Amino acid sequence: MAEANPLREGAYDSQIERRLRQLGKNLDDQSNAIEDVAEFEHSAISILNDPQISQQLTRRKTDGFDTLIGYFRCPFKALQQRFVLHIPLYPAMGEVPEVEAAVVDCDQATTRITDQQKFGLRLEIVLARPSSDAKQLLVEVTAYSRLTS
Repeated sequence: MAEANPLREGAYDSQIERRLRQLGKNLDDQSNAIEDVAEFEHSAISILNDPQISQQLTRRKTDGFDTLIGYFRCPFKALQQRFVLHIPLYPAMGEVPEVEAAVVDCDQATTRITDQQKFGLRLEIVLARPSSDAKQLLVEVTAYSRLTS
């Protein structure tokens, strides 16, 4: 039986709306921004279908926002419980970005954003308990900030 694809189930609509509200934008004027994020989601299909791809990033500057959506395969060795993911942002964003992260393919793992700067991010991916075998987890990261003049 095929697993449900969380990228196809509309899970991001409320997050997008919340982001736009936080930044003081009127949703009626932001249909283009929502369509752009939907296009980002479609770009993730190749990493979801090809385990040989280790990372995939899309960065756009549109409608007053600098937005990065990235997918990263995080390798865990047997008995490893924590993985630290560093994501450089070059060129740096104009402001310290808002960041969201989630493990896409494992319910027994959590993400924690341990540092966010204009020039980069650091996250920890933690398994609920160490795995007996080596595995790779797919992590989705979204970072966005307003464009500065």
